[in-house]
Amino acid sequence: MPFTITPKASVASVATHVVQNHSRQESATLLSDMYGKQMEYMLASLASGDNKATIKFAENIADIVTIAKAHNIHRDMHVARIKAMPYRG
Repeated sequence: MPFTITPKASVASVATHVVQNHSRQESATLLSDMYGKQMEYMLASLASGDNKATIKFAENIADIVTIAKAHNIHRDMHVARIKAMPYRG
C-alpha cells in the first residue's frame, strides 16, 4: 500500500507508517533521515527568527523521537545518523 505525503500529513503519521511497514534497520535509517531534515528546517527557521516554525519543527523532532522510543529503535536511529555524518579525522 503506497503512502502519499500531502501537506496536511503530519510527520508523526509518516513516521508511524514507516515503522509499521519497514524492517527495523530500514525504519531506523528512514527516521534518521526525517530527524535530520526536521533539524535542518528547525535551524533555518531559528536563524531567520521565525519562532512559530521553529516550535513546529521542534515538535516534529519530539514526535519522531517518541515514536522511535516506543518501537525500541531510538538507538538504531541515532547510530544511522552518526553513520551518515561525513568523516572529519
